[in-house]
Amino acid sequence: MILEVTGLTKRYGNITALDQVDFKLSGGGIVGFVGANGAGKTTALRIMSGLEEPDAGDVRLDGVSIIDYPDKMRRKIGFMPDTLPDASDITVKEYLNFFVNSFAEKDKRVSVMADVVDFTGVDTFLNRKLSDLSKGMKQRVSLARLQIHNPDLMLLDEPAAGLDPRARAELHSVLKKMADKGKMIFLSSHILAELENMVSAVVIIDKGKVLEYGTLSEVAASGIEEAGVERIIVGTKSEVPDSVIDMVKQFKMVRNCRRRGLTCEIDIVSRDFGRFLSALGEISFPLLWLRRAEKSVELEKLFLEVTGKGDK
Repeated sequence: MILEVTGLTKRYGNITALDQVDFKLSGGGIVGFVGANGAGKTTALRIMSGLEEPDAGDVRLDGVSIIDYPDKMRRKIGFMPDTLPDASDITVKEYLNFFVNSFAEKDKRVSVMADVVDFTGVDTFLNRKLSDLSKGMKQRVSLARLQIHNPDLMLLDEPAAGLDPRARAELHSVLKKMADKGKMIFLSSHILAELENMVSAVVIIDKGKVLEYGTLSEVAASGIEEAGVERIIVGTKSEVPDSVIDMVKQFKMVRNCRRRGLTCEIDIVSRDFGRFLSALGEISFPLLWLRRAEKSVELEKLFLEVTGKGDK
């Protein structure tokens, strides 16, 4: 699966909500759509789902334009807004049945209903009215509705906002199971802690512009222009003196070294990783722990670094 967004632009009067947005992602998994409130996330999701038209640009899923062929592509896309209707006279079962009858083939409706109910765990409150549900229950109902037509691309707008820790954990569990089925889940949030340990790729948007996109390791290493160079994160027992930082920068395999409190970010030639460790030992570097950036990326720190580039 390939999702490609090119030149996406949307204006509301004198306000430019999206400004030439471009990114391209492939495969399944959970993608974090990261940005502050007002960055343009909801506008982008609504256009990507076919609910709004852009002023310019295109969105393509496996080469087919969602903008040009919205009716054809809506079956491949599911959109989950940040709220569920609070209809006081409709039960969960009635709400889901409406969508099952609208999207599922007649002979498959019973099995589709049973599958989505079981998968999302809404069976315990099927007969309760939507207006009586907690926020966590409503999100599970929305996820059930989202899966009825089995879309390839799922667009979720701030799904964890307002959830308590238990409900958030339950939501994360369901999303990971959906991703394991090969779906691409585009998950927007301005609360980065909600995305930690969930996403495998990220799109960072700020003031209507996409600043970076790709896998976490690609974005983390976006400042590395030389092929065969990777970023190493090093934890230290004490803050490393400037003199030691200067020594590390002189290693032949080191391309850059930055101190951040009790950690250092060091860009090294990958093939010389073993020699790099030996060199640290020779200068009695106060090493406490070490990890490769692609194996563990701190999303909040990554976001602050990327969005702060334009201010430097």
